[in-house]
Amino acid sequence: MWPGFICCLFAGLALATLPGSENVEYTYTVRGRTFASLHEVSDSYSGILYKAILRIQPKSDNKWIGQIRDPKYSQVHSMLSEGWHTHIPDGEVSWKPIEFSLKPFEVILSNGVITDLVIDQEVSNWESNMIKGIMSQFQLDLKGSRRIDSEMGSSETGIPSVFKTMEETVTGNTETLYEINELPEYLLQSEEYDYLKDRQGRVMEVVKHKNFSNYVELPSYAFGFGDLEYEIPASNKMGAFFVRSSFTRAILSGNLDKNTVHNSYTVNKIVSSPTLTDKKKGMVVSTMNVTLESFGAPKDTIPEVQNPLHVGNLVYSYERPYARSSQVHKKSPYQHRQQFDIDLERRLRASNMGKDKTLTKDKEMRKRLRRSIEQFGGSMMEEGDLSQSEENYQNRKPELNQAPESPLLPYTMAYKGVSIKKGVDVVKTVQKIAMEIGDDLQNPPKVADENTLNKFTILTSLIRVMSEEELTQAAVRLYTQSVGDAKSFAWQAFRDAVAESGTGPALLTIQNWLLTKKISSSEASQIIYAMWQSTRQPTEDYMRSSFEFIKKPEILREWPLNSTAVLSYTDLVRRVYVNKRNSEKEFPVRSFGHFRTEKGKNFVAEEVIPYLSQKLQEAISDADTYQIHTYIRAIGNIGHPLIFRAFEPYLEGKKQASQFQRLLMIMSMDKVSDLLSAGFFNHRKWIPEALSYTTAA
Repeated sequence: MWPGFICCLFAGLALATLPGSENVEYTYTVRGRTFASLHEVSDSYSGILYKAILRIQPKSDNKWIGQIRDPKYSQVHSMLSEGWHTHIPDGEVSWKPIEFSLKPFEVILSNGVITDLVIDQEVSNWESNMIKGIMSQFQLDLKGSRRIDSEMGSSETGIPSVFKTMEETVTGNTETLYEINELPEYLLQSEEYDYLKDRQGRVMEVVKHKNFSNYVELPSYAFGFGDLEYEIPASNKMGAFFVRSSFTRAILSGNLDKNTVHNSYTVNKIVSSPTLTDKKKGMVVSTMNVTLESFGAPKDTIPEVQNPLHVGNLVYSYERPYARSSQVHKKSPYQHRQQFDIDLERRLRASNMGKDKTLTKDKEMRKRLRRSIEQFGGSMMEEGDLSQSEENYQNRKPELNQAPESPLLPYTMAYKGVSIKKGVDVVKTVQKIAMEIGDDLQNPPKVADENTLNKFTILTSLIRVMSEEELTQAAVRLYTQSVGDAKSFAWQAFRDAVAESGTGPALLTIQNWLLTKKISSSEASQIIYAMWQSTRQPTEDYMRSSFEFIKKPEILREWPLNSTAVLSYTDLVRRVYVNKRNSEKEFPVRSFGHFRTEKGKNFVAEEVIPYLSQKLQEAISDADTYQIHTYIRAIGNIGHPLIFRAFEPYLEGKKQASQFQRLLMIMSMDKVSDLLSAGFFNHRKWIPEALSYTTAA
């Protein structure tokens, strides 16, 4: 099953700048395709073709009126002998209309750069994003007004030939490398450039390469990449199994101030290993080809936007999957920049490895970027506000009993921009799939033939869009105390899928099952471990609810649940609040903002560590060897220097402990040792502070 990044459909594409004269209309044909394939294994491709007509009527140098007409798409699933770029005649596919409102929109520009879109408030958010994808073709910074490199090469004609900018398109606000060249006259005589015969002015070729590793905004959904050392999820490269690139070539005529695009072509490609062990790669490729068909006096005037809403820059806006409607919503450009600063600092340290001259140059580049941001967009945050790093394009963090608004996933936004729950009875569907799995498991040899594992994956994905109330309803329908029959297997499949879903409603549901004895202690140990390993949105409410759960008497007196719960939870605490790098890459911070908050870090220092220290002291007083070992390991799992406070009295002989217990305390410092050696903590700050603690926790 392909991951969520397939949803990255409309790439940051081609470009154009139009003359500011009124009473002129430019008409473009828009054609694109998005295909997925295991291209190193087979010539089989699946995806869509899409096409439309784009009308643009410039009102001034800083304002255009646009309208998309006759948008259509066609699904494709066939063998393409020449790969993803194989020509597919219109007559060989079945075109269907895309349900666009066809309402006009306004484009606001500054110095030739698109800074805002104005869209009718009745337009759906998914349509707004498609408009952004198409209008990203016209994002052009020919003069390098937002450039971030100190030097800008120029050709003999005075055209700035090579430079870097920070550029906003639908795929994000990223560093973009520009290469601009004037095409020689002899080259224009070839058949390839017949469409330029009626041009005015010189002809320029613009080539752009996006650098997704350098960004201010990077809409994406990523989970489970905590082991990546330096790479950032959704960037150019992630380990040896994910590569992302974007290339654009556009042909323009005119000059730097007044120019018109005649043809543009973009390829946005993602190459990935379907699994971590696969040597053969798969690919998702999205292309767009925009061609100027005509320009001249318009047959009719595109009307002004009714009920206008300034939606902000061209960067993709996440859906509101559980809202009553999928109407467009406002997004202010450049509202926050902190995550860019944090990620850039880390990349500089990783890439330069002590090369002071290069580091100084890159820091100067960052300063120029900040000045560019301050010049062109929105309100900026103070330097000291790095702890409040939620990006303006992100979704709000979920309530504990409600399903998270996870963007770019099929079941949360692929049903016309809203959750699949708008068109499907999710409780009934979950019950049906669980029962099918139960039937399959009664005949194990046929599991592969019945695609049982795929059914379980679908079941887990559906559970991720369910609230606590919906999970409770499904549990009532599926719960059984019988053993060995289809219904018991269905219940087990549902139970395990809830644990794998990793949501707040799943946490509350499993807690209820444990307290009401719907699952045994031995079952619960495995379920609890799987649940906290699969956690996707560890909000402050989620972490506190989990903490209160492991303190309950019903949990503390059940073995092995009492040990599994505290060990699994403290491991999660480290991954969320202590290990900064893991927290940024393991959880979908580009979708919801950071989960490693100041409030959360204080919670660990002021409540979690003192509680565990107290439980350790009680276990030693009771001579409960098993619990002593459990709480020593649990404290060590947290990996924060403040755990020295818990161990210091025993290691220095101020409190009684056996030699083996002291040895186990030393061994349990492996996590904090790893994080200290990796530079996650300031030795001068934390070691003295931790060791100066003299009062029993």
